[in-house]
Amino acid sequence: MFTVFKKILNKSEITDEDVKKVSDFVFCRWLSGNPNMIGMANLFNQYSNIPLDLKIKIAQQVIGGRIRYIPYPKGAKEIDDKDLEYLSEYFNISRAKSQMYSEFISKDDLNYIKNAINSKYANK
Repeated sequence: MFTVFKKILNKSEITDEDVKKVSDFVFCRWLSGNPNMIGMANLFNQYSNIPLDLKIKIAQQVIGGRIRYIPYPKGAKEIDDKDLEYLSEYFNISRAKSQMYSEFISKDDLNYIKNAINSKYANK
């Protein structure tokens, strides 16, 4: 995943294998690490039907070697198995992907997800 982001910044060729290593969520979250790219990340979130490989190519053309580094947003560091289950259910993803998502989710966001899932089951 990190090598794909480096390729975007350096305008290197990105293969289909590279695209499979990144999810839409992680890509947009990474883009939002730079204040100049927040608008693009927001646009990609609004138009989620755009294929990821096209989003990556657009970002690569816009960045064009002008941005050398985009930091990764800090997320919750300690997450237990139950929290991974919450993430997995909330985003409808596998446990492996929920582990990856946990690196980008803050504790406040995680608490929101827990409350949303718990209230869903409380209303049944």
